[in-house]
Amino acid sequence: MGLVITLLTTMSEFHSSKAWRKLAKEHKTFRCACKSSDDIQSAHYLPQKRFPMMRLWKANLYISCGKCNRELGDSIKWCPQAIKLILVYVMIRFIQYSIYALVLGLILAFIIALVYRDLTAGGFETSFTGQILIETLEQLQQLWGML
Repeated sequence: MGLVITLLTTMSEFHSSKAWRKLAKEHKTFRCACKSSDDIQSAHYLPQKRFPMMRLWKANLYISCGKCNRELGDSIKWCPQAIKLILVYVMIRFIQYSIYALVLGLILAFIIALVYRDLTAGGFETSFTGQILIETLEQLQQLWGML
């Protein structure tokens, strides 16, 4: 899909950057859809505030005049391109959360394996893992009592 142009901290830096000028030159026209060529800006199909990770994606940017850009505000500019970008965004988020779930699952599997090993080796209360978990639970109970 769209490639990240560059990681800049603010959009004001982006508008004065070489990356924006290069992107603007790649467009065939410097006119907005309303036919104005005044106050040309970069606009986003998916707004920056709601989709910050996609703010510098080339596929999420288009040329607009300042007036049209302000009128759109933080709304999504609904068009086929926006729908494609939302699908990409959902897929990326799904992959991120899947990775988080996988890591959490591995951690839980490791803890269960330790507990199982301790139970089969002579008892949970006498094992190192069991002692750590029991002490942690006792500390949590003390903290809960303080609230």
